[in-house]
Amino acid sequence: MQAAIFPGQGSQRPGMGKEIYNRFPAAKKIFDAAEEIADFPLKEICFEDTEGVINQTEYTQPALFVSSLATLAALGEGFEFDAVAGHSLGEYTALVAAGIISFEDGMHAVLKRGELMSRSSETPGGMIAVIGLDEEKIENIIFPLKLKGIINIANYNSPGQIVVSGELELIKEAQKLLSKKARRLIPLAVSGAFHTKLMGRAAKQMSEVLEPIQFKEPKVAYFSNVSGKKEDDPEKIKELITKQIESPVRWIQLVENMMERGISRFIEVGEGKVLTGLIKRITKDAELVNINSVESVENFRKEE
Repeated sequence: MQAAIFPGQGSQRPGMGKEIYNRFPAAKKIFDAAEEIADFPLKEICFEDTEGVINQTEYTQPALFVSSLATLAALGEGFEFDAVAGHSLGEYTALVAAGIISFEDGMHAVLKRGELMSRSSETPGGMIAVIGLDEEKIENIIFPLKLKGIINIANYNSPGQIVVSGELELIKEAQKLLSKKARRLIPLAVSGAFHTKLMGRAAKQMSEVLEPIQFKEPKVAYFSNVSGKKEDDPEKIKELITKQIESPVRWIQLVENMMERGISRFIEVGEGKVLTGLIKRITKDAELVNINSVESVENFRKEE
């Protein structure tokens, strides 16, 4: 059994989607439809950006969402998958791929999500990736800081790669403490403390955005970032995706649960190779495929 998985913020690059747009009519249709919904030149930002605009959250999120769905469309209706998941922003792509929400509703939601997260919270926040330290040790190190304010593990990405998020001053303190134990620390270029309670206001506003959107039963198995589990009930899925912006991403648990349910092949659809890289560290038993170029789309279509 195989799953389609979709990347999140951090996988963007200048020029993304341009070759796929020019080569596949189905991909072109997705980009064109998305630009009609957006109030900015989405294709220009994806295809021609040289000023770093694509790295601004309000543009990054819709750009990645559309690029992944365009790549999925390029694969054609013959591409069948048994399950879906996405990392953070990528979970919205997964919602559309599973038939839970429409492309149009997904686009509107992601545009608002990017806007809200770009101005995130009134309290300055930051995020750091911690390399080479397990979650228990990280929790022990940051526990005293939790008594001072908001700081927590935001992304359980893979064994040995955990992301900590929180108030900026606490993140600075955490860096000093974690640097003594971790192999490496990577400060992330983000506009706030994503996946923490500092996103509470944005989560409330996202709930208002998502409330009128119709959520349907998944056409394939759908795995949630927040629960790390397979979810079937549309209302539960809506509740979880609303909480996602202020909740940790349980990617390790999610991948392990997919494998327990028989998923042995993971196909990352969209930019980069981040998710297959994480899965490689979670398990040695999975087949990993990346679809992120015209060549990879065409080769995959031949094989299938």
